[in-house]
Amino acid sequence: MIPSPRGMIEKWDGVSQKRLLWVNAGLASLVGISHGGALAMEMSKPSPNADTIREVATISIPVAAAVLLSALTALLLEKSRRAVLGAHGVAFCIGVAVLFIWAVRILLTGLPQGNFSWGVGLLTLSVGYSVFLVSRFAVPPDLLSLPFIRIAPVAALAIAAPVDLGVFLRVMGVIGGILG
Repeated sequence: MIPSPRGMIEKWDGVSQKRLLWVNAGLASLVGISHGGALAMEMSKPSPNADTIREVATISIPVAAAVLLSALTALLLEKSRRAVLGAHGVAFCIGVAVLFIWAVRILLTGLPQGNFSWGVGLLTLSVGYSVFLVSRFAVPPDLLSLPFIRIAPVAALAIAAPVDLGVFLRVMGVIGGILG
């Protein structure tokens, strides 16, 4: 059963700042490992995607390191948690905005050349989580009761899901064409 938007909001609001910091530290670690690994592989055996991998990694790895270090610091310094989570939300929103624009571009122009995969749901969850962090921690506390701010994460999910699913269906269409 799919929870109601109000139920999702209440559940998300019940998650502790400490848990969110651990999630952010984990996400940053995964980005650092995956993008660092891709960069290391690229340096040892160049591929047609070399320029893209280098461009993404030169931004994502330092941001991931900053998120990881700030999350670990905020876990120790409780009074910094709200500000750090707000900064994480802004950083994540910038990243998912780029990812969302890329996904829309894929929908409009087709799949990129070379190796490409799409994890359906990842874009949707990333957008929703990022907007959740911004709406709860980067927005001034006195604005948190505004209905638009409260439902922003659910609205973000609703906007991202069709794009996410559309890219997945485009990938499946290409695979179907290859397999006959």
